[in-house]
Amino acid sequence: MGPLIDVVGLGVAPEHLTPPLMEIISSSEVVAGGRRHLERLASPGQERLVISGDIQGLLSKIAEAVDAGRRVAVLATGDPMFYGIGTRIVERFGRAAVRVHPNVSVAQYAFAKAGLCLDRAEVISLHGRKAPEAARAAIMGALSRSGTVGIFTDPMHTPQAVAEILTGLGLGDSAMIVCQRLGTDEERLEESAASECIGPFLQPNFLIVRLASGSPIGIMPVLGQCEEKFSSVGGMITKAEARAVILAKLRLEPGLRMWDIGAGSGSVSIEAASLLFPGEVLAIERSREAFSRLESNVKASGFPNIQPIMGPAQECMAGLPLPQRVFVGGGGAGVAGILRFCLSLEPPPGVIVVSAVRLETLMDSIQVFRDCGWPHKVVHLQVSRGREVGSGLMLSPLNPVWLVSAEPRHG
Repeated sequence: MGPLIDVVGLGVAPEHLTPPLMEIISSSEVVAGGRRHLERLASPGQERLVISGDIQGLLSKIAEAVDAGRRVAVLATGDPMFYGIGTRIVERFGRAAVRVHPNVSVAQYAFAKAGLCLDRAEVISLHGRKAPEAARAAIMGALSRSGTVGIFTDPMHTPQAVAEILTGLGLGDSAMIVCQRLGTDEERLEESAASECIGPFLQPNFLIVRLASGSPIGIMPVLGQCEEKFSSVGGMITKAEARAVILAKLRLEPGLRMWDIGAGSGSVSIEAASLLFPGEVLAIERSREAFSRLESNVKASGFPNIQPIMGPAQECMAGLPLPQRVFVGGGGAGVAGILRFCLSLEPPPGVIVVSAVRLETLMDSIQVFRDCGWPHKVVHLQVSRGREVGSGLMLSPLNPVWLVSAEPRHG
């Protein structure tokens, strides 16, 4: 006997369901699918399993049917292995127990209707990305790889919500094609600039985004910029040499989120953003004057993945999405409280780096890490720069800096 589970792709339009696929459905004893598909395709004598949000419950019921030797047909919209339920079925029961019958996907259909090339596009799904920053990161990541992106939307992540993200990234001139109720009599495609996307749109819908430039918004690492590149308050800025060691100690990776506490001019935030993309940097600064410089520098950088936040660190941190990296470049007498808050997060950041120019900040940081049992290392940086004096060259020292880097003890 062959596999007892058939995953049938329904395609997008009714004509995509061929006679052989209809025969598979009609000969099955159990049929799983959406309510409207069951009403249209299931026979009166077949057991019906409604696909809802409880996927684990559905898988358990399918397992019971298979254990009883009953044939099961799972109806999947579009193509079952392209952002479809087929992947979950194969993962749960194994390839040998499942036959998958492919069909036309929503992405294929939408790009064909729009007359656009699919093989050069990136396709993503926003389903299940409950946190707003997760959807934003997914969109940014796709746009960094391709100038054309197809997006599976849902009632939370609507075309209007995507348009707001694009406009916030300075990409309001991007073209958006909203493909609505594909394969039905109500099918329609509407195109507009992201900044002019209003709606409402019929659901379900699929979205195609095309950057105005036609090229991805790829971000190349930008490191070692001289201090004069940034607007600062009284020359208070992390020097390029210290910045390089700080970024190395943070062990940044694409897709991570970093808090820059006491961001000042934003020099660390900006260079970190180029390494984290499509991750993001949340740059916190309490001084109004410094925050104004921070905003100006971030805008000039052109990086869309930095969010300046004004206010005291302790007040701002409580409402922010959790970080995987933390850099504390400011904080003064409050550094101990800032660190204790970061160490109390669950899960905790993977790495915390503190930059200290005062001995008190150094000692407070070390004490907090000792109290909390976090392994830590201390590095003293003393940098001298050459300058012309008459016909010769001499070295002028910069202010010394201590870096305290720590990470949780695993196991």
